[in-house]
Amino acid sequence: MDKKNNITDHSEEKLKIYKEYLRAYLEIMALPVIKYKDIYVIEPFAGCGVSENGKDGSTIIAKNLIYSKLADFKKTEKNIHLLLNELKKSNYDKLCKHVTGVPFVQTSNKDADIFINETEQNILSGHKLYFIDPHGYTQIQKDTYDNYIFNQTNKDIIIFIPIYQIYRFLKEGGTDVQLAPIKEFLTDIGITALDVKNSHDYKVFTETIKRALQKNNKYVSYYLIDNEKANNHYALFFMSNNHLGAEKFLESIGKMKIPQMQLFPSKNEEEFIKMLEYISKKQKVSNRSLYVIGLRNSLLPPDVKRVLETLETNKKIIVRELNGSGNKNSFYIGSKYLGIPPKIEVVWNEHKN
Repeated sequence: MDKKNNITDHSEEKLKIYKEYLRAYLEIMALPVIKYKDIYVIEPFAGCGVSENGKDGSTIIAKNLIYSKLADFKKTEKNIHLLLNELKKSNYDKLCKHVTGVPFVQTSNKDADIFINETEQNILSGHKLYFIDPHGYTQIQKDTYDNYIFNQTNKDIIIFIPIYQIYRFLKEGGTDVQLAPIKEFLTDIGITALDVKNSHDYKVFTETIKRALQKNNKYVSYYLIDNEKANNHYALFFMSNNHLGAEKFLESIGKMKIPQMQLFPSKNEEEFIKMLEYISKKQKVSNRSLYVIGLRNSLLPPDVKRVLETLETNKKIIVRELNGSGNKNSFYIGSKYLGIPPKIEVVWNEHKN
């Protein structure tokens, strides 16, 4: 929501992506094969729930989706929790009116750092999905990011960042009040002034942020939401150390069709090929590794398959079948192949000119 508590166009598209991902997340977490018994959806900056222009915010979207999946969680004897925090008292009071009496909702009216620290100390097990609002990401301290949000395997994180505003402030200069929290956040994740200087436009700058976030998270993807007419450019970043979370996020954003917006995914086929060439010159790369390398470059299994087919056609790679797999037309890319012996291996063709 903007400063007038209205949901604008780019925020509405952010919420559509969040809704699609949250739906997939809940479906996965309700499965009996998932070991976690307690699932937490957490918003440190929950807002007031419903905007002044009558649109549901992320908290109401989450509440309604969880209601629709309660039976699935009950079947597998799991517990689902929606933890909502909002510091501004007027927003908090409005929020409570929308969630009062909902059994799986807990609300807090605290500073975000205090809320996250207390939440993490009280939750010793389970899986957590953090949704961090664009007006809140700079308000979280480095220690909180390092100790409780990053570097943990039982967590998925979605952060919505106003990328163009940050880039413009840093390039053109803004007031110290405007720049201080932005600079502090960038410093906290390891981005230097030189990194900013070397980012020639906001899209390059977005990639710079992605690389910085990858230092603490195995899988990082983003979607740029561009409204050229209004000159608004936002990036929805997703971080996880779990391959299924990464895959479902990419599938969710792939469903978005937004006529008034331009959407730029973080797919990086060129980087995937570079990584494959570098690794395969040193060792054989199995189909399991290809799947992981693909996700690290925001490529879904069909994307990886298409790239590999082109490389094989151009004789850049040699594909060898293992263990009598017997299907020469398949690269066996997908999560279902992670728990079984490799089906193929790929090596770079050193004799290709």
